[in-house]
Amino acid sequence: PNGWYRCTFTVQADVTGSVRPFFRLANSNSTAINSYLGDGTSFIYIWGMQVEQTSYSTSYIQTVAATASRSADVLSITGANFSGMWNATEGTVKVVGINDGPVFGKYFSINDGTSNEEIYFTKVGTGLAEGYMFDGGVDQMSSSLSGTYTDGTTIKMCLGYKLNDSALAINGTDNGGDVVCTIPTVTQTQFSGQNWWLREFTYYNVKLSNGQIRGLTNGV
Repeated sequence: PNGWYRCTFTVQADVTGSVRPFFRLANSNSTAINSYLGDGTSFIYIWGMQVEQTSYSTSYIQTVAATASRSADVLSITGANFSGMWNATEGTVKVVGINDGPVFGKYFSINDGTSNEEIYFTKVGTGLAEGYMFDGGVDQMSSSLSGTYTDGTTIKMCLGYKLNDSALAINGTDNGGDVVCTIPTVTQTQFSGQNWWLREFTYYNVKLSNGQIRGLTNGV
């Protein structure tokens, strides 16, 4: 809305360095130019450029004269922002992201600050993705779905919850639903940033059909 655009691209570099990323201005014939005098009114600002050794872009990392790193991005939805969107009786949660890293980490969690009341997606080993729903410390998704997925690839996970009617799907495969379950009492949404790069978060305030939930995770 303010004229700024975030532009990213990925280059498969070669060992000699002859294939590498760079930005240049070009004239109307798409011929690269080294300088441009301008017309006194139109202009381009370039800010926040960075190069990363990954197959995807992350948020801005401030640097000065050397390379730098920062902690994983962590996002949460709490208070009125959470209560204003959350339906305590039924709903559907979908997340899309890139699986990354070999160790345990929660992709996403809706909880009350404890693990007793929680809906979450997780990994427990190299490429392994799972989904759970706990109420009163008891696993309510007795048919929780798990599967092995290659690190660095996209994972789509979707969970629908309703009293005695829950369902989970991962990358087009579903667990068939669970007809005996209760719903946790939760107060916040957390995106942990552990071994996971978030691309999309979608929340529906109704429990979609099992077929719709599976369909939302197709097309990876």
